[in-house]
Amino acid sequence: MTTRTKMSGLLLMAAVTACSGSGKTEASGGGGPAGGAVAGGDQATALIAAPPGVRGEAYGVLATTASARLPKTPVATLSADGGLADSERAAVALPGLVSTGLVTVTSPGGVGDEAAGSEATATVSQVSVLGGVVSCDLVVAMSSSRSDGHTARSSADGSTFVGLTVAGTAMGDVLPAPNTRIPVPGVGTVVLNEQVASGDGVTTSGLQVNMIHVLLAGAVPGDLVVGSARSGAGYTATP
Repeated sequence: MTTRTKMSGLLLMAAVTACSGSGKTEASGGGGPAGGAVAGGDQATALIAAPPGVRGEAYGVLATTASARLPKTPVATLSADGGLADSERAAVALPGLVSTGLVTVTSPGGVGDEAAGSEATATVSQVSVLGGVVSCDLVVAMSSSRSDGHTARSSADGSTFVGLTVAGTAMGDVLPAPNTRIPVPGVGTVVLNEQVASGDGVTTSGLQVNMIHVLLAGAVPGDLVVGSARSGAGYTATP
């Protein structure tokens, strides 16, 4: 695993101009869905970067139950003043709960003369959760945020599943609607494309995307997250 904090001018430009186009899913701040707590104990307000600044984090797997815990693995966390963070893991496994193939995570971002922007991407292959209750060939979580001090917005454009199956139902190559909830008897609830937005839509904006979030119920409650990306940007325009 490696983590780089120096960012080339090209990557900085790309990050600062993130979200300048239209996205399939955009948030201009103002909070997220009901019960806006983010998996892993993060709150939506934690996505907001104080102007001028950026936030970014991507991770492959997070698991917390009464009997087992796997921290964010692998994880890339962007510095508040920008740069590039990345990491990868050939495979991730927590027996009985989750297994994956190759996981890559990256988060570039920066503050320019006229705007601030950040991105985060988690790509996870060969996913199996709870022995196949949820499985997919590939899942990609993407989040990007930008602020120029007049308008701030975030997008989940680029997030997707390849070969998704949930509770024996093949869903194929798909991007479910944000915060799609599927009850699974004996397991709990599977949340697909979970999104939590934050910011005021003017100077700040942030978005967390958890592509698979399993809320375990029953004798062993807990949380499983696979494919998570969050970004945040804050900027104050010069009068």
